[in-house]
Amino acid sequence: MAQIVQTAGMAALSKRGAKTSFLTVALRAVSVWSDRRRTRIALTTLTEAQLRDIGLERDAALEEAQRPFWQP
Repeated sequence: MAQIVQTAGMAALSKRGAKTSFLTVALRAVSVWSDRRRTRIALTTLTEAQLRDIGLERDAALEEAQRPFWQP
């Protein structure tokens, strides 16, 4: 469980200080991974002008898009 929490970059404690359930932590991790996957796929569809607007070059966008979803 600690690996999932660390990988997703989320704290293992709730606002009350009690440990969150494994299922909650796992669902959060899946949500973060899903967002990363969608964002990286979207990078491949941007035009040169759009990439310039966000300060990326095509090579950097493609390199980011090739990264696995579990890597931040």
